[in-house]
Amino acid sequence: LNQDRDCLKAAGLFDEKYDTLASNNAPRIVLSTKFSPGEKSSPYATSVALVMKAKSFFSSKVVYSPNAWDKNTCDPKWTNIDHPCRGTPATCEEYIFSEDNVPIEHKCCWRSSFRYQLTKAKESGGFMVQVAEFDGDVQDHVLGNGQQVETELAEQLGVKVFRIHQQKWKSSVSDCFFLGNLPKKVFPI
Repeated sequence: LNQDRDCLKAAGLFDEKYDTLASNNAPRIVLSTKFSPGEKSSPYATSVALVMKAKSFFSSKVVYSPNAWDKNTCDPKWTNIDHPCRGTPATCEEYIFSEDNVPIEHKCCWRSSFRYQLTKAKESGGFMVQVAEFDGDVQDHVLGNGQQVETELAEQLGVKVFRIHQQKWKSSVSDCFFLGNLPKKVFPI
């Protein structure tokens, strides 16, 4: 049920305006998070996505949350940074796109899909927001393996990345000041 469309809509995680905003070439914001619907994951990334959706600044933008879409992979370990796939036709074995060059959900490799979203972000004046969760075991902010791949893809495409660091003493995003009153000059409009 983690990626069931009806469950995601009920939870407020699936943006019903996605297609409309995307067709109007609204600026695209791509979230880079650990796989938050996973069984052993923190709810922090999901909280960030929900708070962003509630802010008026983001209401006219396409906010792509990869956890709300079902994908495939050509990497047997899914997020192995050493796997050669970087989401291009030359590197991906599951580069499955429709005739109009859109990744096919359930079939396309997540890396190709993510690269596609980053390309759309660059074309529309958007950017990537990456959530770095605090890991109590190492007492530092740690990116997931998939997020490391996503960082590399953003660098390859020249997409601006804004990184949100989870406060180490908070598990809820609601107490984080940076999402409450973001100065508009932080984001390219």
